[in-house]
Formats: sequence, structure tokens, C-alpha cells
Amino acid sequence: MPSFKDLDDLRDQLQDKHPGWRVWYVPQAAGITWCAQPTPTLNEASPDDLSKAIRETEDDWHAEGARSA
Repeated sequence: MPSFKDLDDLRDQLQDKHPGWRVWYVPQAAGITWCAQPTPTLNEASPDDLSKAIRETEDDWHAEGARSA
């Protein structure tokens, strides 16, 4: 398994290559699992508020042509 510094460097390279994504890795006995999540991370007080925020964010993405759902 690569060192954590090497893994951090690879993570940083991925984030630089793909702005708008949060990238992380999960070390496991069988190897490394790489993960990514689009930003922004949304936090709301209720499921309904979160659903509304997600819809608004997706609408913004579609208007910008940035992502497809």
C-alpha cells in the first residue's frame, strides 16, 4: 500500500484536476477505495428543506450545463 503522503498527493491531484468535487480515499485490507462527491455539501434542518436545496442546486447545474442528473 502506498504511504499516506502519496495517497494525499494523489487525492490533491484529483481535486485539482476536477474542481467542484471532494475526493477522498478509504484504506482497506484489500487495497484503497477512491471516492468523490460533488460540492457543495448541503445541510438543512429538515428532509423537505434538503430536498428543496437539492432541487435548486440541480437546477443551477442544468442551467450552467455543468452536470446532468
